[in-house]
Amino acid sequence: EQVYLADDVAVPQATVKLVHQGEISFSYEPVDVIVTNVPDDCSGFMLDDVTVTVTAKGDLSIIRKLEAKDMQPLVDLSEIENGENEILLQSTFSHQGVSISIQPEHIRVQAKMPVPEPPEPEEGEAPEEGEDDPEGSTAENTDNKTEKE
Repeated sequence: EQVYLADDVAVPQATVKLVHQGEISFSYEPVDVIVTNVPDDCSGFMLDDVTVTVTAKGDLSIIRKLEAKDMQPLVDLSEIENGENEILLQSTFSHQGVSISIQPEHIRVQAKMPVPEPPEPEEGEAPEEGEDDPEGSTAENTDNKTEKE
């Protein structure tokens, strides 16, 4: 048997980079959480009193340089509504080769927002279920038959 090789043979090549891995965690109180995008009409908010832990895992050369101020958790309140809200916690740190985890993943936020008034029914619209008919009408007889005596 003979083996023939083509002139244009592709040979796969790979480069392997060995990286020492490390892990570091920092804990934050609610006062340390950065709050962004507070709506103008929000008259107040309060974060749940929980400790937030942010953990970075990855390239040891990066992990060794991290400080608590680098990984502060943050919440974006742009979609907040009146009352209790569950908001996703995020980290201010992002770097290729480092993964970030946050515990808990969400934080409860109590917000005071103006409560919108329900819209008035337009003329000719029936009131929604559970609302009173403003004109006090009662059910009508829809039969077109007349009674004979």
